[in-house]
This record gives sequence, C-alpha cells and structure tokens, in this order.
Amino acid sequence: MFLGAVNTEGEIKRKKYIAEMLISVIDSVGPKNVVQVITDNAANYKGVGLIIEQKYDHIFWTPCVVHTLNLALKNICDAKDNDAENAGLMWIKDTMEVAFMIKNYIMNHGMRLSMFNEFSKLKFLAIADTRFASHIIMLKRFLVLKESLVLMVVGDKWSTYREDDVDKARSIKDKLLDDFWWDNVKYIVDFAEPIYSMLRPADTNKPCLHLIYEMWDSMIEKVKDRIYRHERKQPVEESAFYDTIYAILYYSQQWLSEVPNRVAPHEDIEQWWGLHGQRTPELKSLALKLLGQSASSSSCERNWSTYGFIDSVTRNRLTPPRAKDLVFVHSNMRLLSRKSDDYMKGPTQMWDVGADNHETFYGAGILEHADLSLDEPEFERI
Repeated sequence: MFLGAVNTEGEIKRKKYIAEMLISVIDSVGPKNVVQVITDNAANYKGVGLIIEQKYDHIFWTPCVVHTLNLALKNICDAKDNDAENAGLMWIKDTMEVAFMIKNYIMNHGMRLSMFNEFSKLKFLAIADTRFASHIIMLKRFLVLKESLVLMVVGDKWSTYREDDVDKARSIKDKLLDDFWWDNVKYIVDFAEPIYSMLRPADTNKPCLHLIYEMWDSMIEKVKDRIYRHERKQPVEESAFYDTIYAILYYSQQWLSEVPNRVAPHEDIEQWWGLHGQRTPELKSLALKLLGQSASSSSCERNWSTYGFIDSVTRNRLTPPRAKDLVFVHSNMRLLSRKSDDYMKGPTQMWDVGADNHETFYGAGILEHADLSLDEPEFERI
C-alpha cells in the first residue's frame, strides 16, 4: 500500500539522507514487520542498503530485478562507441537508431503519417526513454508493420511528395527495402525475447524472489540457444557474440568475489527449501517466508504516474501535502478494489491495469503505449 511521500526539493540524494528517510518509515511501521527493502541499483542506493542491513540485522536490501534487466538491455542495445569489449554490439545500436529515425520521421510529418495510415490500422508505439525493454517492444511492432511500411515507401505518393526532407525520405525507403536490416530487427527480437519474457513475472509485487535465480539461468540458456541456432553452431563451439552477451547477463567475477566462497547459484550444492528441509520444518518455514518476497520496485514506482495524473501541467498549483493525500486515497482505494468480486467479473473489471497514463503526444496522433507494466496477461487475453 501507499504510505506516504517526502518533499525532497532542495535536498541532495546522498545515501545518508535516503537511509534516514527509509529508517524513519521502518521505525513507524515497526522493524519487526519489515524483512526487505527494494531499490534500484544506483550507487547511492547500494550504500543505503548497506546502512540499513547494518542497523537491522534481520532486514535485507534487494536490488530491483527489473532495473537490473533494464540495465542489461541498455548495455546490449546502447553499447558505447569507445568500449572495445562491446564492439560486437554496435550493429544492434545502429539498427535501433534506424528504427527510431523511421518512426520519428513518419510521426513528425503530417503527410508522411497520412500515407502510413492509408496502409496500416496499427500505430507506432510511444516508447519510454528510460525503459530499454520498450525498445524491444518497438522492434516487435516494426515486424508487425513491415508489410505496411514497405507498401508505403514503394507507392507513388512517397516519392512524389517533396515538401519535407527528401534525402531522408529516400534514405528511409532504402532501409525499409533492405532485407538485411529487417533480418537484424528479427534477430534482435528473437534473442532478446527470453530477457523480455523474464520481465513479465518479475515486474509485479507478487512474491517471486525465490524463483529469480532459476529463471535467470533459464533465461541465459534460452538466449544461448537462439544465438547458436542463428549462427548454426554446436553448443561446444565458441561464439564471440554470445560471449559478449553472456558477460553482460551473467554473474560477474566482481560479484562472485565480494563474499568468500560465494559461487554462482547454478553451482550451489544446497537444495531448494521448497523441495527439502522437512527435518527442520520451522527453519524451512522461515526460509520460505524470507524468500517469498517481491523482487521489483516497479509497483512502487507506478505511483509516479498517479502523481502525474493528479499534479499535471494543467493542474500544478497543488501543494505537496495535498498532492500526497490525493495519491494516498487514489492508490489505496485502487488496492482495496482488487479484493472485490466486481474487479474480476463486473462491468468495470480490472479497471486499473492501465495505470493513469492519459497524456496525448502533440503532433504525433493517437499512439499506443508501451509501458513496462507487463503484469497484465489476463487483461491482454480479454
């Protein structure tokens, strides 16, 4: 549930300041009622986690799995030019940049958008800049729109219209007719699909911490299988591209060396508490209670969209305390509504799964959203 918010205007978000804020909340809730604190993986939050674990020996700091996966996708999709280790990933970045160029050019020119709408009833997706999983979703939509995009650029209207950047229009036509570029798009979507699929169960407030290690190992094996199948290699052969992806996704040597005798989970000889531990039922119960925690801070971050709904550009004179009270009521009424029968089968079933995103994109037409709120399979089926 939503407890409250702190107005941090004018404050520097150092680890000590953030730790003091969290400790005050832990003390108000009662330390005995808290077993876990989840944040993203920024350096100051790692420091916050260490401070809290030192103060409360029974509370654990957990880095957000969704944020971790997004950082991994960032390293894959947005490799740095000056990083020699990631040189083999530059083709992915180049493919992404072309996709964004095509989308932005069409959406920002009214006539080009009109031409596109003649061939497709589907729209491009609005992508959140900070969510690299959304980049994969955008490429998936490109594959769905491929036929419409190709028909658009081979039509007479595309070539005869000369009221905007003609050179860019010609370049976009060349790319959309380039089978090699489309092959790259399909390959990126294919090998990244296991990473995207892991985001779905992790991006919720449901207890899944005990599943993360196994899911992560399974994800890496699926990524390897798709890369090796694409390269037509046997499992015993070497793949420079897979080695680069493996180094991003897998447990780093730095992490393994932080604690003496730490090993990668797939090499740990200890057995799962869920299958064993009958000889120590009380310890097994405690272990399952600890492991049965959330693995993501995403559900908490969704309160930001609620704030955007209440305190917007056109409604910006609310004081922070009043805005906090309105978000408190809105968020917790939403939470309570999920316990009613009408939420699952009434006329307003699952009314809140779309969060509070309502903004329009000026000059871009009506776009469909690609938020990272991926814990909605029931809604998708409906």
